[in-house]
Amino acid sequence: MSLKSFYFVVLMCMVSLSGYAQLNDEKIIIKYDPLFWKDQLKLSDDQYVKIREINYAYYQKLMDVAQQKATANHTAMKLKVDEFLEERSNQIWNTFHSRQRKKWMKMVAEQG
Repeated sequence: MSLKSFYFVVLMCMVSLSGYAQLNDEKIIIKYDPLFWKDQLKLSDDQYVKIREINYAYYQKLMDVAQQKATANHTAMKLKVDEFLEERSNQIWNTFHSRQRKKWMKMVAEQG
């Protein structure tokens, strides 16, 4: 495993353990990829493509942070990762229609 891959795995663990819930102080934090539930959410093709683009940008930002590991401290990295997750969540949430938002919240409630 290369050093770059190792840092990426560490960042992914930080995202998973960041303490975010789906609903955090009235903010919706989407931790899971809604593309896995494309059919249940009835995502349009345009929504599917948009969410894929959002995810791609999110993971690119994580990779950038991973590459800067040598110059950043753990706390600064975690803050960046949390910021990226919140940004991604907002973008995805704004991609959903109101019916899909309700469905998402119901699915999350059933999971947790």
